[in-house]
Amino acid sequence: MGTDCYIDGEGYFVIKDGAGNERLTQVGQMSFDGSGNLVDGQKNFVCGYPYKDMSGKVAVGGATINLGNANGTMLDGYKVEVKYDSTVTDTKVEADSDKKTITVTFKPGAAPADKLTKAGLQTALAGTWAWTGTGHPTPDLTKVTVEGSADDPTGVVNAATGSVIQGANFDTTRNPDKIVNTYGELKDLTIGSDGTITGQDASGTIRIIGQVAIANVPNPQALTLEGNSYFKAVNNTGTITYSAPGSKNVGQLKSGGLETSNVDLATEMSDMIMTQRGFQANSKIITVSDEMLDQLCNLKR
Repeated sequence: MGTDCYIDGEGYFVIKDGAGNERLTQVGQMSFDGSGNLVDGQKNFVCGYPYKDMSGKVAVGGATINLGNANGTMLDGYKVEVKYDSTVTDTKVEADSDKKTITVTFKPGAAPADKLTKAGLQTALAGTWAWTGTGHPTPDLTKVTVEGSADDPTGVVNAATGSVIQGANFDTTRNPDKIVNTYGELKDLTIGSDGTITGQDASGTIRIIGQVAIANVPNPQALTLEGNSYFKAVNNTGTITYSAPGSKNVGQLKSGGLETSNVDLATEMSDMIMTQRGFQANSKIITVSDEMLDQLCNLKR
């Protein structure tokens, strides 16, 4: 089913029982119970992070424009273009809600040849936008920030085009807790590679429920195996940390499937045959010893 998944790499799912006791597992068989809780196959709570808000970012010419949480939701799918025009007298930002475009135009020469500083781009986007089209959003321009990237350490932005991508933010500041669906009945429930749980309500709107957390155990060999494929952390497992799938040395999630057994059948079969042969050899030795003792007894008579 859509909520089944497995970890492609290191890490463990975090599970809590009704008493709040934490266990770890690599079995990703998940579903929602009648109360909206995400549970595993043993009906214990699967833990993660609650949904906080949406954001939107776009990569343009070596810089990343963060449009803020509210802006990211409203401007999702807009195309942002940075260009240069020698005929303009001042920087201008033009947005078209029908075409879903945002165009930032600069006069060349204000920065290094045909380039713009990231600070200048942020100043422009935080200024006045000239809107055209119908029903355009009213973004909070004070939330716009422009970040650098490792590919552009000089702090300049080349003219380029990119599309705003919507992303979900989760409250990862606290330890993982049980995930609850508060939207009622949803269909097409899925868990993404980053652990984001989504579903579609009756109106067709995609709802984000939360994010599955992954535990990173420094010394997994020290985990104590309990029943139902659960592991318990002990003192020498090291400090366990929690994060989103695909970050901080833990694997991403693969949805729509479950992790298969890590037992090598050929090796186990060989070991079984060797054990059986050893048992047969030991049995022969005992039989020979018994026959020798029996012969000694008969000689005495």
